[in-house]
Amino acid sequence: MKEEQERLQTRIDAIKANIEEIRHSYPYTMKELLADEAKTEAKRQELSALLQQYQAYIQTYEKQIEEMLR
Repeated sequence: MKEEQERLQTRIDAIKANIEEIRHSYPYTMKELLADEAKTEAKRQELSALLQQYQAYIQTYEKQIEEMLR
């Protein structure tokens, strides 16, 4: 009986550790962001600005490549 309790406690501890790991990883970390509409909108704007910046980089590099190929 004692061995069974120890075995079960070991499994419980492993499961608790796994749950904690999940709580600190994506996508669970987005829970707080999604719960707050203002934070969600701010993140959306941040990502939109970043996307525009990357698109500008792509256009610049495409022009440079085009000029190099002439």
